[in-house]
Amino acid sequence: MKSIILFSLFAYALVVAPFFTAKDGNLKLKIFGLKPSQGFIMLALYNSEKGFTTDETIAFRKVKVATQNNSVQTVVLEHIPFGKYAIISYQDVNGNEKMDANFIGIPKEPYGASNNARNSFGPPSFKEALFEFTKNGQEISFQLQ
Repeated sequence: MKSIILFSLFAYALVVAPFFTAKDGNLKLKIFGLKPSQGFIMLALYNSEKGFTTDETIAFRKVKVATQNNSVQTVVLEHIPFGKYAIISYQDVNGNEKMDANFIGIPKEPYGASNNARNSFGPPSFKEALFEFTKNGQEISFQLQ
């Protein structure tokens, strides 16, 4: 009788457990290369190529965080569904909520992307910055330059 009950509980757990597995988690972003205590970190998380580096209004998640008194800062994005993403970020040193550039379009403020994706002429591509978020508490590090 005990073995029938144990077998039933085991079978139930195998059938029901997949419905209770987490589908999202917290993603930790460790950002290096900040100018301490200057402005804000502006960050956009994209789950598709559409608008990456060109239209932050369609980003999956946008974040604005005050820069702390340190050149390294951790930002936690909560309740992010597991999947593939790319991040583009810059430090808005003067607080005007836009990426300042010189007369030929080269950024004047520190900027970066996930995977430390860089492109010699223009912003990085979505594919270069793409990473997979698979577990709660996963940490992604990148450098602003």
